[in-house]
Amino acid sequence: MSELTDMVAFVRDELPRRARGRACFVLTKKYAGQIAWAVRLSELAGVSHLNVLKHFEASQDLASRVSTFTVRDLFVLTTAEGKGQPVLIVSGFEFLRAVWSGQPSNLEALASEAELWSRRPALLLVTQHDPALANRPYIRYPSQRTVIDQSGTVSLS
Repeated sequence: MSELTDMVAFVRDELPRRARGRACFVLTKKYAGQIAWAVRLSELAGVSHLNVLKHFEASQDLASRVSTFTVRDLFVLTTAEGKGQPVLIVSGFEFLRAVWSGQPSNLEALASEAELWSRRPALLLVTQHDPALANRPYIRYPSQRTVIDQSGTVSLS
């Protein structure tokens, strides 16, 4: 059995210190509880959390743009919302992934943008498990993890 990942330590110590590849996916197999897990992790690690779905629900402008909102727009949004923060935990963007699912290039754009992310804040993208994201060869920074399976993490208590 492989060693479990301590996500609090990962968020506090590893992710914000990366010079490049400053984004990482946490893939969850169960949608229920996913956002609560992200909120709890943000509290324990002392970092900010962005629930993208709630953000869209609160903004008429964003809600009206959901069908044209791009992967790039998501990363622009995270930069604006996490300004001044070392790490931003992002969850609740499955509805965007559903909108983007009609074009396979969008999944590649999401994976590539995360792998090459070098801006502040560092991003922990918590989303539902996707075999294409999980099995994609992330080769730009091979010594860094770009995908973590939530089932392989230490329980948050």
